[in-house]
Amino acid sequence: MEAVPIDHRGFVVSGTLLLPEGRPPFPAALLLAGSKEQPRNAAPSRSGGYPPFCQIADALVARGVAVLRSDDRGEDAPAGGATMAQATTATFAGDARAEIAFLRRRADIDPARIAIIGHGEGADIAAMIAGSDARLAAVVMIAGTGEAGSRVLERQLRRRLRATSLSPSEREAQVAEQQRELRAVEDGREYTAGGFTGPWLHFFLNHDVLAAVREVKQPLLILAGALDRQVAPGDARALAAAARGAGNANVTVLIFPGLNHLLLPGGSARIPASAVDALAGWLARGLTLGPSG
Repeated sequence: MEAVPIDHRGFVVSGTLLLPEGRPPFPAALLLAGSKEQPRNAAPSRSGGYPPFCQIADALVARGVAVLRSDDRGEDAPAGGATMAQATTATFAGDARAEIAFLRRRADIDPARIAIIGHGEGADIAAMIAGSDARLAAVVMIAGTGEAGSRVLERQLRRRLRATSLSPSEREAQVAEQQRELRAVEDGREYTAGGFTGPWLHFFLNHDVLAAVREVKQPLLILAGALDRQVAPGDARALAAAARGAGNANVTVLIFPGLNHLLLPGGSARIPASAVDALAGWLARGLTLGPSG
């Protein structure tokens, strides 16, 4: 395990690079966490503090793939945190590009066999980067959205409201109020909701994730949990349809029964071996077939 500082436009993002045993150069994967400031192991409170990226990283390293995971800006980088108020998904994509460039500069990493794995917002970032970086070898999208941001937020609000004692009319009034506020953001006015600032929301509401995934020409693996309450499992099928419709013939979709947004089952603190093996096996096979494999 190697602690690595990654310099990007005046601040340093702290990361961890795991190298497998064997002779370099190694294939590599960059792990990108979901929305809001996330630590490098992707251990949000809703996971009970369990770090799913550690489990994924260990599985990949065991298959001969180096893994880089880093703290989001604002999580462990004061200078980066100072920019969070104006940061958008495109900002985080720039950070991820700096991390890919870091991997490509290393003599122990094969630059022709680098993959990107994103969860949640990280999945959208993975598609954004892959569409403009043909050198990336493979893409994995986990729990990525496949519809307009306003529709995603409306669905999440309706789910939360169903757990309240509000009447149907009161719930609809709240949904209508949310939509009015989001339209204000789309028009460029300032608004903050759920910890997200106006610039982030403005990008989220106006960004076309399906257009981004249509530009992905690399082998693409799309994963989702059937019990995901934040992103509809059907979004995985929408992403796959968009990629295939644009000519990508190497698209695999796996929707796991009984798993949630973090690919965790209820009452368990680990991703099931079947899900981890599916991801790690698919990626290791693809990267092994690269130019240096």
